[in-house]
Amino acid sequence: MVIGIWGDSITYGRSDDEALGWGGRILRYLYTKDTAAHVYNRGVCGNTTVDLLSRLDNELKTLNPDIVLLSSGVNDSKSVQGIETPLVSLEDYASNIEALIRIARAYTKRIIIIGLTNITDIDTPHGSRFSNDLVRTYDETLRAHAEREGLQFVSLFGLLDVETDIADGLHPNARGYDKIAAKILAEVDLIHP
Repeated sequence: MVIGIWGDSITYGRSDDEALGWGGRILRYLYTKDTAAHVYNRGVCGNTTVDLLSRLDNELKTLNPDIVLLSSGVNDSKSVQGIETPLVSLEDYASNIEALIRIARAYTKRIIIIGLTNITDIDTPHGSRFSNDLVRTYDETLRAHAEREGLQFVSLFGLLDVETDIADGLHPNARGYDKIAAKILAEVDLIHP
């Protein structure tokens, strides 16, 4: 069985001192269950849904996965260098999510939408601004599209404690990634295709 995971730096596992992220933790769990699963993490730091649209089809062709997990939106919601509007408007984000689902459906029926994680309001050294309220709005849009498309949605918003589970205001630490992987594994059957 092949499982493909697509998303951004939180999908990739940035700030995890165990270098696993939630995808690596899922892979480790599946190995303990003696499954023949292969987990490919295609999380890329800084990616938005626009970036995912530019690469998803080609990467799906390469992997031909049985299960696709998609998680993207935190970077879409950020504002950059003093511009108060999000990098990807909510309307464009919604259209991009629809397109990503359509592309994934050409390869598999098992598409799982992983919700966005809560963050703290932060300004990065590079001039970007992230707002927890805006991330929540993008997460609600993501959930609505998953429900409308009849796809399983794993809600993560509010799961992380900002004091103990987040490394830098945005990315989870090892404890946070443990919680994310546990939630996904509790809600999604990744052993049976």
